[in-house]
This record gives sequence, C-alpha cells and structure tokens, in this order.
Amino acid sequence: MSDDTQTKLLNILTLAIFWGLLIPIKKSIRNRVPSKRSYRDDASEALLHATARVVAVMIASGIIRRLAQQ
Repeated sequence: MSDDTQTKLLNILTLAIFWGLLIPIKKSIRNRVPSKRSYRDDASEALLHATARVVAVMIASGIIRRLAQQ
C-alpha cells in the first residue's frame, strides 16, 4: 500500500472514528453542563474534543498499520 493511500485512509478513518466518539461525548456534555456556561465548561469541552481526536488518530493508525502489513 502506498504512503499516499495510507494517508488518505488514515484521514477517512480518523474522521469516522472521531464522529463516532463525538456523539456520546456531546450527549454527556449536554447532560452535565448547565445552560449558563463558564470558561471552565468551554475548556472542559475543548479538552474532551481534543482527547477524542487523539484517540481516533491512534485507533485509525493501528488499523492502517495492520492493513499495510498484509
């Protein structure tokens, strides 16, 4: 598998996994965050989004590596 193909697959899988992770995260945020938000609430949400993105990249990267080895 070429590097270009791996990069494209990584981007697609990362987005798909991130969106899959984002749905329960958004539900959790809606349930926990009051209607009047503070800077701390915004920072917590940003941190959750960043963590979900990192996890998505790591999972997608592992999948692509396994596919490339076959």
